[in-house]
Amino acid sequence: VQVSSTCTTALFFRMSPTPRFSISDRQLINRMLDRDSLVRWVLGRGDQPAVTFSPAILKKWIGYSGPQATTIPVQKPNRSVSSSYQNAAPPKLGYYAHPTNHKIAQFLASEIGEVTGRPVELVPREWATFLKHTREKQFEMVLGSLCGMTDPLDWAEVFVANGPVNWSHWNEPAYDSLVARGKESATLEGRHSQAQEAETLLARNGVVAPLFHPVLSTLVSSQLKGFTPHPKGLIFLDELRLSRPPPE
Repeated sequence: VQVSSTCTTALFFRMSPTPRFSISDRQLINRMLDRDSLVRWVLGRGDQPAVTFSPAILKKWIGYSGPQATTIPVQKPNRSVSSSYQNAAPPKLGYYAHPTNHKIAQFLASEIGEVTGRPVELVPREWATFLKHTREKQFEMVLGSLCGMTDPLDWAEVFVANGPVNWSHWNEPAYDSLVARGKESATLEGRHSQAQEAETLLARNGVVAPLFHPVLSTLVSSQLKGFTPHPKGLIFLDELRLSRPPPE
């Protein structure tokens, strides 16, 4: 049994002190990334290609869907080559050293290389070092995953200045104020509206390129009844029943 999770794996662009990529190049990379091929051929697990940073399951779960402004179709032909970085050192893509992450990073390096016309340096690190070097802004890009948040404003809050997982190091007071107003809203409609506006700002500024939402897979016996897949992987034991197999 599979269910889309409350997780997002994304490519975070470092926004300070000086972004390596211009807004137009970040948007171009985001638009050109072939998420369907990543999910189908690189991962092969049935993960869901991401359109927005907030997980798609939130629409089914709480009625929230990200803004249409971030729906950018993949365009495979006529790949453009940027001339911004012809004489610069290859940008560094940092990530936690895990075999699956390495496959994703290799795919991203190939895709980004086609867009920019330059190679990408892959920098795998063990977890503590990855976090330390990300905080120290040693990478121009970071491959990372976040999970578990069910309020779209919590996802938006990732990118507020000095946030603990603001791996893009984005600092935009107007964005921070927008998220704060959303948190103060007394209505669900108001909170969702502010969250959609925040995601629109992320897309317009090319802060992050959402890649995919992982699926949760559970092997369930045919004798187990009452099992319902949960986006957070929760299992409610009081709802489970074990049926006897039919007599032979």
